[in-house]
Amino acid sequence: MVAYPETQQPADSFVSHDWRTIYRLRYWNLIAEDVMILHNIRFMDFFSMTLSMLDTSPDRAHYYGTDAAEAMLEELAFKLGLCEDEE
Repeated sequence: MVAYPETQQPADSFVSHDWRTIYRLRYWNLIAEDVMILHNIRFMDFFSMTLSMLDTSPDRAHYYGTDAAEAMLEELAFKLGLCEDEE
């Protein structure tokens, strides 16, 4: 799950309120990580990678064409063993 900025909703729109706050997303992300670790599933922490780059998302949800997307692709390539460790 990537970081997602909180949307501004009018105070009277309780039913349609977007409850995706940074704190809630981080909480659910940590629970998902614990479950994956418990079941020996490899994962990548895209939330932490994108948190500092919220303002670079062109549509406030995706990171295509940004430095965040490049960082995620490089991390994926490294974890898949597609690139060598530089020492």
